Amino acid sequence: MLYSIDNLYRLTISVSYSDIFFFNVTGISINGSEFVNKGEPLMLECKATGFNQVSNYLEWYKDGKIIDNSYIWKHHRLRGRAMNITDHHNIDTKTLRRVLYIARSTMEDSGTYMCRISPLDIAKKTVHVLDGE
Repeated sequence: MLYSIDNLYRLTISVSYSDIFFFNVTGISINGSEFVNKGEPLMLECKATGFNQVSNYLEWYKDGKIIDNSYIWKHHRLRGRAMNITDHHNIDTKTLRRVLYIARSTMEDSGTYMCRISPLDIAKKTVHVLDGE
């Protein structure tokens, strides 16, 4: 599944059969900075490895709310801010990666980010946006 939002506020979602995997997660983690300066990019990467159980993608949450198309539109696009989520699947290494990218962070982007592939396979990271003013 690939999400992309262009400058004209169109949302494109592409899904193919290759987006459906069988997972038995052996590990899930979030990589990225815990601290970021206001106005700088914020990038978090969720990575899950293993196959066996049906799943089609990793899900991002912020402060308990799912980051879906509605969240992106309400919290970012309507305010003229760019937020993208991209998925990367590697069948050879049995790895799923989902990258959350915010071009210019604001104080509202501080919080607890969670990535999950199933109710039992969850990773969390708290991010602090620092106001240098």
